[in-house]
Formats: sequence, structure tokens, C-alpha cells
Amino acid sequence: MTPEFETDDAPGPQGATENAIDVKSALWAARLDRGLSAAETAELGAWTAADVRHRGALARAQAAFAYLDRAKALGPNFAPGAAPQVENPVRPSRRRLLTGGMAAAAAVGGVAFGPRLYTRFFSGEPPQLYTSKKGEIKLVSLTDESVLTLNTHSLVAVNYTGERRGVELMDGEVMFAVAKDQARPFSVLAGELEVRAVGTSFVVRNMAGLPPEVLVQEGMVDVVYRAQPTSLVRAGANTRVTGESGARLIKASVSPDTVARETAWRQGMIAFEGVSLRTAAAEFSRYSDTRIVIDDAAIANTTITGLFQANNPAGFSQAVAGSLGLKVERGAGFVRLYSE
Repeated sequence: MTPEFETDDAPGPQGATENAIDVKSALWAARLDRGLSAAETAELGAWTAADVRHRGALARAQAAFAYLDRAKALGPNFAPGAAPQVENPVRPSRRRLLTGGMAAAAAVGGVAFGPRLYTRFFSGEPPQLYTSKKGEIKLVSLTDESVLTLNTHSLVAVNYTGERRGVELMDGEVMFAVAKDQARPFSVLAGELEVRAVGTSFVVRNMAGLPPEVLVQEGMVDVVYRAQPTSLVRAGANTRVTGESGARLIKASVSPDTVARETAWRQGMIAFEGVSLRTAAAEFSRYSDTRIVIDDAAIANTTITGLFQANNPAGFSQAVAGSLGLKVERGAGFVRLYSE
């Protein structure tokens, strides 16, 4: 999903402000860097075709990414279980931010863009933007010792001030291990939802076509639709909160086993319990470009249970075929499950 941006700049001759175009092109450059879904590819094509300025701005944003990659190493490669180290990000001057329309600064695993990106929600310094590519799990250690674990194909912006710690999950799934700081609450925005915490561990999902969701592993969080304060619910460990239409929040208890299963992606695994092969195939598509094709509805509706490597749909298909007596056909970019 592509966030909408607010700006107080005067519109140009074709309706959009130059600053808004630069900000949106920076977001598209970040998305291109991590890889686009089919829907995002179509959306980007429509956006670049809508205004000649869009194509030029996108080219400048991609050039900025390329320059930063050459100019500064982005730090150590993070892996689950590692102890990540973060360098101090190099920030452009305030004057450059105000006059350049779009500014970028290198940081470990992320890039900071001009000041308009976050002003809908937070004020202060421009945010740090962190992305993970398809099939990548990325750890980001923040200045307060909070740690973000980005699941495949995710995008977050981080903005810390002296009064609050703010994060926006623009797309994807992230686990937040929040360091305690009573003086500065930790706030996560996911679409129209806001999650507030002090010191806790929880997962937030914000993916196109699905309702936003919060899964609390430990501690306590408050979840609220920002436009409707009365919707607030408080959730403790082993609780799921799902956003529904009409600004309703559904709170449900889950077992510790469920929490462990749904966070297995941190170790590069996918855990299924009684889910259909159709659902399993869709989940694997989040981590790999190799599609699992199932033409037979009866096979697609068969339920499975097990723990599998997230980036190995072919191995998963072989295991399923062996268990269910199916055949496997492998081709360029796909693996097909079928019966005799």
C-alpha cells in the first residue's frame, strides 16, 4: 500500500506539489530497492505515466540510493540471533532539507528522507526509513536499545524525539522489542491503528488487502483507531487485536504455542497447524518468487501441519507430496502439486 502524503506547498501547474512528488518518489525508490509485488508494479506504472515529473523525480531518488550505496557501507549484515550494532546516521543539514525538496542520509539498513514524509503524525527530525527485501529478515537496533525485526517485504519509518518514540509500519510485518522508558512512550502507527507501549514485545502486521493486526508476546499495549479514541483496547501477553471495518477492534486470547508458531519467521521458518495447502502456498509467496501451483481444488483444500523453511517452497512441496502421495512438477519460477 502506498501512503498518502499531506503538504502545505503550493501546487504546481499539474496539481501536485514538487515536494510531495519528491517524497513519494523517495518511497517508491525504497520499494524498488526491496522489490515490488505485482500490484505495486502496476501502481508504480500508473503513477509514473500520470505526470512527466514523476519519472524524473523517481530517477533522482534512485540515483540518491545508488550514490549512498557507494558512499557509505550500511553496516554489518544482521541475522536473527545476532547482536546488531548501529552506527550514528549521517544527517543532512536543516538548510539542505528545507531547500532540496528531498534529502537522504545513510544509516544502517535504512535511509532518511525529507521532512514531509512524517509530518502527518510526528514532528521533529526527518524519519529513518528501513526496508527488508522479499525473503529477507532484518534486525534494526535503535538508539534506545529497542529492536525491530522486519519480516519479508516490510517498510518502516522511525522518528524519535525528546518526548516520544515514533514508528510507522507502512507495509509488512515487524516484531517490536521495546526498551522501557516511562518518560518517552513508544508508538507504532499501522494504517489507521496506533499501538502504544512502554516496554514490551509485540508483532504488528499491516499488509494490503488484510486488516491490521497486533499480536502481543509479552507486556501490555494499548491499541486504538486514531480517529475514534473510544475504540481503545488494552491487550496483555498472548493476545491478538484485529482491526475491523467501522473502527472496531476485536480482542482475542491465543495460546503461547500460537504466538510461537506465528513468530517462527524470525528464525526463517513458517509453522502451519491445520491450514489448507492453498493458504500455505499463499504464505510461501511472501518469501519467494517461486510459486506453488495447485490446480486441483481437493488438493488445495487439504490441511497440513508442520514447520518448514520459509525460503524453500520446493522443499515444502516435496515434503507434502511425499506425505500425501502427490506428484511434483518443477518449472521456471513455479512448482506444481498434482495427483495421478
